[in-house]
Amino acid sequence: MGWEKSAGEGEESPAPLDGLREPPSPPLAPSPARRNHDQLRRDAQLVEILREEGFSGPMWTIFIGELQDECSSTVKKWIKNGQIFDKATKAGRPVGLSPTLRACLREDEEAQHDLAWDVLHAASRVFRERALVNGEWSPQRQATLRTFFLNMVAMQFSNAARTWATSERDREHQCLTGEISEWESAERVVDPYKAADARMDLEALCYGATSSVHSMVQLRLLQMKPGEIAEMLGIPKRSAEAIWQRFIKQVRDR
Repeated sequence: MGWEKSAGEGEESPAPLDGLREPPSPPLAPSPARRNHDQLRRDAQLVEILREEGFSGPMWTIFIGELQDECSSTVKKWIKNGQIFDKATKAGRPVGLSPTLRACLREDEEAQHDLAWDVLHAASRVFRERALVNGEWSPQRQATLRTFFLNMVAMQFSNAARTWATSERDREHQCLTGEISEWESAERVVDPYKAADARMDLEALCYGATSSVHSMVQLRLLQMKPGEIAEMLGIPKRSAEAIWQRFIKQVRDR
C-alpha cells in the first residue's frame, strides 16, 4: 500500500568501521613569518627583563653566554668557508689577510676556534651598548636578537682578524727564532761527547711526552724547520707549533 515503508526506509546508516575512518589531519606547521613573529615577541620580552637588571649581573651573563654558544658554530663555519670575509665586506668592514693566513683559517680548527671566540667577545660588547643600551634593536626592525648579534659579528670581524693576524705573525716569528733556541744547542755542540749528553738530556725531558713530541725533537735535531716537520708528520703547521710550544712550557714549568 502507498503508506507502507519500503525496506530500510527511515533507518540510520551504520557507523563506519574504526579501521576505515580517516585519520585526523596533522596540525599545520607555523609559517616562517609566524615563527619569526613569535621569536621577536619572545625577544622583546627578554630585553625588557634584561633592561630591568641594567643589562648586567648574573642574568646578563647567562644570556650573553648562551647567545655566544648558540652562534659559535655558525661563526666557525663562516671562518672556515670564507663567508665571514664576504659578510664583513658587505658590512663596510673589508678584511685583508695574506693567502697564508687565510689558508690557516681554512685548515686549522684551533685557529678557527681562537678567532671565532675573539670576534664573539668583541661583538658582545658592541651588541650590549648599541643594540640594547642605546636601543638600536627593536622588534619592529624584523631582526631577531640572534640575527642582530651575528650582524655585529660581521662588523667586528675586521678588527678581530687584524689583531689575530698580528699575534699569529708574532707567534710564528718567536717560534722560529727564540722559543726553541735552547733546544738547538745540541746541534751546535762541537764535542761529540757533549752532543751525546745533550741528546740524552732531550730524551729524558721527553719522558712521558706524546709520540708527536718525540718525533718533533728528533726532527729538530736534524735541523729541520717547523714547516718541514709539520709536513712530515701530516699535521697543519700551526698545530705542530702549538704542540711544540706546549711541550716547551711544560718543561720550563718543571
